Amino acid sequence: MKLRAVRIRNFGCIDAEGCEVEIDRIVVLIGQNNVGKSTILDAYEAFATIGSAQPTSRFRNEDTSVPITIEGVFSDLSDEDRETIGSKWEHADPHHGKCIRVKWEWASPDEKGTKYSWDPASNDWKKGGVGGWDTLIASRIPA
Repeated sequence: MKLRAVRIRNFGCIDAEGCEVEIDRIVVLIGQNNVGKSTILDAYEAFATIGSAQPTSRFRNEDTSVPITIEGVFSDLSDEDRETIGSKWEHADPHHGKCIRVKWEWASPDEKGTKYSWDPASNDWKKGGVGGWDTLIASRIPA
């Protein structure tokens, strides 16, 4: 399984429209000062730490009434991956092919985020969802 994209909303200087960073062999963030390069790295770290608590300063404009969401799109699942997490979460995405989507959402500062999994059967996010995911993903996220 490979991380293919990270989608970030309401984190630091990134607004509700959000941004998507596609993950390839090499990821290069280029831009002027104060455009969000470090924010993207901070969001990636928040996702990689499996929903660790985020301070008020990470919420867009420190507005804690709007939750932070960081989503990971994973493709190239192996049979072992499917056995661990369950094949029911895998779906066809027009851009990423067969993949699973998992997101963390922080509704309040200084509290662990809530994990959601994209359920292709209901075409909606399901709280929790992908079983055995935390351990598996921790080993699949690039350092």
